[in-house]
Amino acid sequence: MANTREIQSRMKSIQDTMKITNAMYMISSSKMQKAKRILSDTEPYYYNMQAAISRILRHMPDTEHPFFSEEGKGDISVFVKHYQENEKASGGKGMMCMPSGNHDMIRISKQLDTRQMKLAYAFIYALPGAPFLYYGDEIGMRYVEDLVSVEGGYERTGSRSPMQWDKSTNAGFSSAPAEALYIPLDPGDDRPDVASQMEETDSLYNTVKKLISVRQAHSALQGDGKIEFLYAGDHTYPLVFERSSAEEKVLVIINPSGKEQECQVPCEGSWEVIYSCGGLPVMESGKVKAAAVSACWMKKTLI
Repeated sequence: MANTREIQSRMKSIQDTMKITNAMYMISSSKMQKAKRILSDTEPYYYNMQAAISRILRHMPDTEHPFFSEEGKGDISVFVKHYQENEKASGGKGMMCMPSGNHDMIRISKQLDTRQMKLAYAFIYALPGAPFLYYGDEIGMRYVEDLVSVEGGYERTGSRSPMQWDKSTNAGFSSAPAEALYIPLDPGDDRPDVASQMEETDSLYNTVKKLISVRQAHSALQGDGKIEFLYAGDHTYPLVFERSSAEEKVLVIINPSGKEQECQVPCEGSWEVIYSCGGLPVMESGKVKAAAVSACWMKKTLI
């Protein structure tokens, strides 16, 4: 049986352990409170940008005309206004990142067809920050309608269906019986898949690969490259902006509308096309004529 001194020693050891535990708790609590404050400070920027992105890329209750629709009735100035406000508010710290979608958003393919998505991605991958590609958006995976809500997903559940790899059982996602999948697959016989699009030169998948490759090859298109909007009018097309670094400038011209569009922008000098989709623009005398449903990135070397 332990004597009095041993008991007192054990009690002191327990007390010391409790002090250390309490100190660690206070430190972790302080760090958690700091993290919550930082999150609270950044949330307004995130939600403002998410709202602006949603208005542009897909139909939302507050707008009937997505910018990337060929009808040509969208308003890119809404996005530009929010982007510039948040860029100023962030004080140049961190990066504003553009997603194609996420698990809480209706998939981009619900409102845009393949040709329109190619232009939307030419826009996303030309912006500063880090572009985020939601799984399946690189092949245009569809929003799956009328699914039973899983884990409170409700209408968002349709954006969370399994990845579609190929044309084998369950699109290559699982060999389990279809009814055992946590969330059902797109049931369509024509559902897109990675294997098929890898074989198609002009597929959405290969377009995304090309955009990533060109972005990575040019310093002006990196996350920290500067951006200047040259033409982003109210309900007008095209959208024109310039990315720049110490070594080069990249002029980005995007016209999702179904007809040729013209604008005045400073575009003097010699420009080299580094990416195009849907036709090349004509530039002369400070004027740009953008082909219908087209996107183009053009480079000018500074050094």
